[in-house]
Amino acid sequence: GFAQDGYLFYVDEKGGLAMQAFDPDAGHVTGDIRLIAGAVGFQPSLYWGAFAVSASGTVVVNPTAAVSQSVLTWYDRGGKELSVVGRPAMIYNPSLSPDGLQLAFVRSKNDLANLMVARLADLDHPFSALTASQGTWASAPVWSPDGRWIALSLNSASSSGIYAVSVD
Repeated sequence: GFAQDGYLFYVDEKGGLAMQAFDPDAGHVTGDIRLIAGAVGFQPSLYWGAFAVSASGTVVVNPTAAVSQSVLTWYDRGGKELSVVGRPAMIYNPSLSPDGLQLAFVRSKNDLANLMVARLADLDHPFSALTASQGTWASAPVWSPDGRWIALSLNSASSSGIYAVSVD
């Protein structure tokens, strides 16, 4: 993850959450590495760490990556549950669009992990699947600043790479 003030957050080789200054113009890290958390959940096959970083630098860490089913649940700022969307499933890597009106996430089932998008103003309609290919695993969705594209990692037995998918 990235914080607006120029820091890169990543899971290090010992399973901890590390932070280091990043120069986007030069394309490399600089300065000392700082350990933020001694343990963070990590799935190496998905290149996924169980942490999130806001643009302002607030960090949330889950020390485990245990697999369990979950359901998307919306709450107001007071903690009151507003609605539950969809059925329980293996859902991970949630990412809010820059305008806060859409949620990208990965939902896995059998031999497939799809990138899904929910339009938060219209939760009565099914999610849109933006990727769907047997044996392909999507992970780590990141929105473009204008909210029109999502970059993600797609992996299969024969190839892997970073791709951009149009949301429109």
